Amino acid sequence: MPLQHLKPPFMAERLFKRKIYAELLNWKRESDGKSALLVEGARRVGKSTIVETFAKKEYESYLLIDFNNASKAIKDLFNDLMDLDYLFLYLQTTYHVTLVKRKSVIIFDEVQKCPMARQAIKYLVEDGRYDYIETGSLISIKKNTEGITIPSEEDRIQMNPMDFEEFRWALGDEATLPLLQKFWEQQHPLALLIVKWHVICVCICLSVECLRLSMLILIQIISARLTLPNVGY
Repeated sequence: MPLQHLKPPFMAERLFKRKIYAELLNWKRESDGKSALLVEGARRVGKSTIVETFAKKEYESYLLIDFNNASKAIKDLFNDLMDLDYLFLYLQTTYHVTLVKRKSVIIFDEVQKCPMARQAIKYLVEDGRYDYIETGSLISIKKNTEGITIPSEEDRIQMNPMDFEEFRWALGDEATLPLLQKFWEQQHPLALLIVKWHVICVCICLSVECLRLSMLILIQIISARLTLPNVGY
């Protein structure tokens, strides 16, 4: 089983409520197409998932380019922006998506893999037909900027791993934090006790999950070794 499929049971096929969604809404409302948005963050914190969810809910249509696996032909489109009509037509034909002026968004996922696409943001935003959201991993974003002009028409927000409140939301619990806040405001000793108990529970859950993943990885390594063909010399 591939490592990316090793997920805890409660995480399978679920979209989690994240606080950054409100920041995406705020950007869409305030920028009104006058700037793109770069969502930065460490790997595997959910950047691609939250951005695609946002695009599905808040736009009439969206086109997602994952530069991890985009073809050379797609990447080469951004080397020459003399004919934006052709660029948009090519993208729509390739990805089988119809873009609607001022009602669609184009997502550049893992944009650090195609620096010229990031540089193109300046001219794409000036064109004004669509909104643009980029995602990128922090270290790679900083590395892959040599030789390109960083667009000033680019707002940035940081996405972090789940905080404690988001973790409780993921478990279907939206009551604990507001109640704890009330206890805290009243300086009730129960608040500190509950916080300690929840921290211990989270640590135990994470430890158990890390152990489970380690065992699965170990089993995969052992299985791979056992199935290697004997090579004679």
